[in-house]
Amino acid sequence: MNIKIPKKSFYGLKLLTSFQSTIAAYFLLVFYIVFINLIGEGKHFILASNLFILILNSSLLVLILNSILQNQRKISISILVNMPLLFFIPVSLRDIFLAIKSITS
Repeated sequence: MNIKIPKKSFYGLKLLTSFQSTIAAYFLLVFYIVFINLIGEGKHFILASNLFILILNSSLLVLILNSILQNQRKISISILVNMPLLFFIPVSLRDIFLAIKSITS
């Protein structure tokens, strides 16, 4: 299946390559794991933490999708390198759903 992918974003910037997307996704994943425990309690902190979770997980999903679509290597190598990210997709979708639910209620 040959999907035509644009070379530039809406703003005229170059899209990240598969390798750059994978590295950025791993960086955000480590950032998420380290800072999710440091989120405080309180009315304003809950809204801010839910927005943080929503933006970070949405960014992770976009980077994972971009790394898969931009991939020009062998599929087996790509799956091996991106396996932890692929396992994190259901967790990310759950966190996005819970954050939206918490923000809207």
